[in-house]
Amino acid sequence: MNRDPRYSVVLSMYEKGHIKSFFDIFKYVPKTRVGLDIGMRVDRLNKFLKKVETFTLEHIDRIASLCDLDLDVMMELWRKEYRQQKEIRKGKVPALTKK
Repeated sequence: MNRDPRYSVVLSMYEKGHIKSFFDIFKYVPKTRVGLDIGMRVDRLNKFLKKVETFTLEHIDRIASLCDLDLDVMMELWRKEYRQQKEIRKGKVPALTKK
């Protein structure tokens, strides 16, 4: 399988501080590409992204591997997104629009 070259940007953007949460990855690699590479249709991926707690560890690990990120780093990015979504659902933080 030929890996999409856009994945190689993710690590450097993380190291530069431009990627601070799970969703930031999709600024550099399209959801359709990630979905295909982890074996998930984009509509299903979008459902998972609305409730990031539905991702399995296997999904998170696959994305980490594609992005050349350590699993611990990817889990921290995921946790930030999870906490933000949890606060939004509780009504403590106004919902942010994601691109």
